Amino acid sequence: MAILTFHHPPLSFPAHFDIPPDRTAWPDPQPYQNKTPNRPRAKFKNWKDALAPKTPIAKSLVGLHGVYILVFEHPHPAIFIGFTAVDTAIPDDILSSLKKHRVKVTGSHVGQTHGTTGGVEHTKIWSDFAGPRYRRSRAHGTEADLCEDVRFTFATLDAPDPPSAKDLKGFEYALSQGVAHRAVLKLFWPMGVPRVLPLSPGPARVAGSGSHIRLPGGIEIAL
Repeated sequence: MAILTFHHPPLSFPAHFDIPPDRTAWPDPQPYQNKTPNRPRAKFKNWKDALAPKTPIAKSLVGLHGVYILVFEHPHPAIFIGFTAVDTAIPDDILSSLKKHRVKVTGSHVGQTHGTTGGVEHTKIWSDFAGPRYRRSRAHGTEADLCEDVRFTFATLDAPDPPSAKDLKGFEYALSQGVAHRAVLKLFWPMGVPRVLPLSPGPARVAGSGSHIRLPGGIEIAL
């Protein structure tokens, strides 16, 4: 029986990471060029420096593989559920994935050119979210988006061997639908679940029968 265990309740992004600001001008958040924001390169220059872990929890993400969840409040509630595994084409750990998502959500340009060389590929679902987020931030007089509304949590698979992409993809799918998804939404929005935009890619396959998900607060879901 495979068990995916979440180790912490929702955590504040800025409480666990130093987040260097991107103060570059972005007069027109659309269109992107070659999946790269049409704005000057961010001062922190590359995705590896987009976040700096500052707590033991954040530092524990180095080399860690599993499932992670990101939620945003602005410009409207949204959720992303992803995973990292050693047998994927780009075997990022959870920390590296969070750094790349920070770049995407703030619409930061970290490529050496308007291509994605040395940068991050900003897919349409992220560019459609980052543009309105930037405009909202500027409309409220904020000079730079420091991700103060962003929360996250993460989970690992209870198994002696490194988790495979096949196994984790199944849990990613399970958390994106049905009872498990409703439990995740309640975990992040306990006072009432708003209409939430999913930022995750489309589902593939559900985790195998007999698998379990353990959420904070003693919640266990059998799949």
